[in-house]
Amino acid sequence: MAMSPRAKWGAWIAVGVVLIGLAVGFWVLSRAVNRIPVTPELADSGKARLVEHDSRVMIAYENAVGEQVRIEPNAYFRLVMDERDAMGFGQKFIMKLFNVSSGGSMLFVAIGLLGQALFAGRLIVQWLATERSRKSVVPTAFWWMALSGASMLVVYFVWRKDIVGILGQSTGWIIYVRNLYFIYFQHGLDAETAEAAASTASEEPEKAT
Repeated sequence: MAMSPRAKWGAWIAVGVVLIGLAVGFWVLSRAVNRIPVTPELADSGKARLVEHDSRVMIAYENAVGEQVRIEPNAYFRLVMDERDAMGFGQKFIMKLFNVSSGGSMLFVAIGLLGQALFAGRLIVQWLATERSRKSVVPTAFWWMALSGASMLVVYFVWRKDIVGILGQSTGWIIYVRNLYFIYFQHGLDAETAEAAASTASEEPEKAT
């Protein structure tokens, strides 16, 4: 069924708003040239951590050859910055844009982006189903996309250590799973009950004769 002119205008306005928001966000993030990453790490080293050594706060990490190194925080950040300055423009831009400090971190960023795409896409699927039916409907894909997207976002937020994001996405699991239960299991039970009732109703006239 073709979309009405009003729906088409609404769709174009929504697309325009999203594109403007993405452009503004991209511009703001791209200007964060000297932002300190959430986890400033050297590419070939193990996870850095704060330790106390000789009554001083130091950064400890494992270097590329497996040696345990303790270093002053300023010196460590200087190494991180020197390593970042040695990167090509594209790699450096991506690192700063997504606020990461190593290529391995991009795996979690990719999971977060895919999760966000699924979670946001569920509304587009629901909107298209509603326009097609000319009434408000919630397709099964809506709940699967919500469950998958929320799960991926929880993985991403756990990696980011973002308790707000973790709570915000994990609390919806019960709702998503409950709706899928009603769609697949309760619907099957209702169909069996209706079939049994119809079978009983058809047998009663035969007994009466």
